[in-house]
Amino acid sequence: MATQLTDNHYDIAYKLVINKELDKDEIKDLSVELNEGDDYDRNHNSAEFLLSRMHILVHGIAPHGETQNLAETMFTICEKMIDYANRKGLDTMFNIELAKVDLADRPIRVKYEIAKKMVSDYYFSIPKDNRPVVVDRDNVIEQVMSGTAVEEALAA
Repeated sequence: MATQLTDNHYDIAYKLVINKELDKDEIKDLSVELNEGDDYDRNHNSAEFLLSRMHILVHGIAPHGETQNLAETMFTICEKMIDYANRKGLDTMFNIELAKVDLADRPIRVKYEIAKKMVSDYYFSIPKDNRPVVVDRDNVIEQVMSGTAVEEALAA
């Protein structure tokens, strides 16, 4: 049976997330590093779980790139971790609410094939003489996948 997380675990996570907001991939990389080190005695899934929740408590934002459903599960944070963050001077309840609002306001990510079709449909709906020159089609599609409006992505 796995041991419960301790203040030592929380200290490790806190030190890793305090200096900047992280995205999903950065958290995943850090969790693998933690698992490979001697200071963290749990697996990388536990580290990812811990880092994601500590990130919310510290920054008031769920890691970028996280899916909506998974990010929402991150708002379930144990009382012991909340107590730790409060002792660090963080306004945990405010940060959790802030993260929920931020998540609700984030653009919804679109899959590649759908974004590609959206760009194509929009592009060919523009009169031929007014169509913008697209230098980097893949970049436009990636922007649309990330939630940018097609018109805005093409204008850039």
